[in-house]
Amino acid sequence: MNLLNLSGDVMRLILHHLRQSDLPTLCLTHPDLRQLARPVLYSSVQLPSGFLKNQPHPLPSFLRTILSQPELSRRIRRLSFVNRHRLEGFWYVTVPKFQVSPSDMEAVVQFVKNCQVPYRDFWIEALQAGTVDAWLAVLLLNLPSIDYLRIDQGLLRESEFVGRVLRSYLCDTPPSLDPSPIRNTPNMLLVFYFPSVERVSFWIDDPADEFRWPTSNPPQALGLKSLKVQGLSEAQLGKLLSATPSLHSLKYTREFFLVSTLHPLVLQPIINLQTLGISLAVVKDTLTKLQIKARDHSISRGVHGNTRLRFEGPTRFLCLAEFHQLKVLEVPSEFIMGCPAMPVLEDNLPLTSKS
Repeated sequence: MNLLNLSGDVMRLILHHLRQSDLPTLCLTHPDLRQLARPVLYSSVQLPSGFLKNQPHPLPSFLRTILSQPELSRRIRRLSFVNRHRLEGFWYVTVPKFQVSPSDMEAVVQFVKNCQVPYRDFWIEALQAGTVDAWLAVLLLNLPSIDYLRIDQGLLRESEFVGRVLRSYLCDTPPSLDPSPIRNTPNMLLVFYFPSVERVSFWIDDPADEFRWPTSNPPQALGLKSLKVQGLSEAQLGKLLSATPSLHSLKYTREFFLVSTLHPLVLQPIINLQTLGISLAVVKDTLTKLQIKARDHSISRGVHGNTRLRFEGPTRFLCLAEFHQLKVLEVPSEFIMGCPAMPVLEDNLPLTSKS
């Protein structure tokens, strides 16, 4: 059977069942197949960030493609930008630079020149230097149909340009001229202002002082159904969830690091159960799936399990019986076994829960 003899509708059904990694090869086989496969290929994009020595990263060439063919950028519904370059003590590692060719720069520079922002020259200099944050800012401005966004914490250790650009275009507020080099909180909160976002997975730091939204009007992410959040403390989680009135699925990971006077983000491995319960109660009327994890990165290598985790607050865990829509619950064993006076978890579950 010749695939080219099949109707376009049938071919699109077939293409959606292929592995995403096979679609680029298919695009090279025939112009007609490329025309059918490219919309499927660009609907879900995962950009690796291995930063291998002497090998160019695909983001600059990817941006060159979608800037020259804007119809492709409108096809992108899912974007995963994951840093697999896991280094010990990643808090202290500078994000590597892109190797940028002149051919990749031309369209990107012209795009920035057309942006009506006061920091254009500074932005262009950062692009020419291969600064990841500057390139990500261009990418985010070319995702008009995005509904799933995942950016790894390592890439957004530096988020100056992402923060400036999102403030300029989403919030209509002046960009910050004194970005924090350590905490990404103000810049990451801007994700909730995306009008069409439905699923978000990201790392967000605790704020340096008080939790504040970037504008005087907090966002209402009515379309956001699924949220995966790492890093933020249980004390700040409820303020974040207040912007998600339609949330169905939440995966919350609490992270702890070695205590150090050199870095203000490291924490003692203590979870306040009462505070966590209050924060989660913000979404008790809509949540159908709840996953909670805790990771203690300060444990030495070769020791398994979160042996240093401790709990504070009343022993009454969470009043999950009030979560009437909850169907799925996943919590670590430490939440049940870590406190001798912990009540039986099943006594606090809603009747609707299945697992």
